[in-house]
Amino acid sequence: MNSKANSMENPSPKEIQDLILPFQYPLDHVGIRLNRPEQDPELNFFSVIKDRKSIRNLKPLKEKQLDYLFWFAARVYQASVANDYILSHRASPSAGGIHPIDILVHRPENSFFEYYSPFEHHLYKVQLEQEIIQSLLCHIDLAFPNRDTPLLWFLAHGKRTKAFYQNFESLVWRDAGALLQTFQLTCTALGMGSCAVGTLGEPFISSLFGEDIVSAGGIIIGNI
Repeated sequence: MNSKANSMENPSPKEIQDLILPFQYPLDHVGIRLNRPEQDPELNFFSVIKDRKSIRNLKPLKEKQLDYLFWFAARVYQASVANDYILSHRASPSAGGIHPIDILVHRPENSFFEYYSPFEHHLYKVQLEQEIIQSLLCHIDLAFPNRDTPLLWFLAHGKRTKAFYQNFESLVWRDAGALLQTFQLTCTALGMGSCAVGTLGEPFISSLFGEDIVSAGGIIIGNI
């Protein structure tokens, strides 16, 4: 396992970046504008760190809780353009500010997934094949039976990071881990619970999106 063939190589920035072709999700044209908190909560950071833990048995969310979670954990704070690609600063660290991880949401009252737009703080319904969606949800239910709380799913676009870095693979996985931790800490800060999903949701994610997207896992969120 220590051979070069079985290990990732050190990433390094490219002198000349590749062009990135945008991925077009099959979205509804009209999105849902999420609520924004009137003020930031006053919290002790070290208490949040200490109290964070994974909780499997979660209760349904109340109104606006999902909105506020995305506002603090995933929205874009600042943005700039490099080689026709929008780099951004968000709560979660990302190699080069590329943020190759997109987030889908499944709310238990829906039969579909929604795409979170971090630039607009909107949700958009994604038009996907229902049979595959139901198979994926049944797959998740094996680990979380009778789930009545939202599921967030991370989709990794490795080509975005590859355009800026040689040996990019490890950077994408580190991005996914950082995003997961950001959501878990934010859930704790907002008095909510969360639990990472162990499965990658295959072969269902590949069937829905093809080989250009790699599943980076998911997280269940809810009330304690």
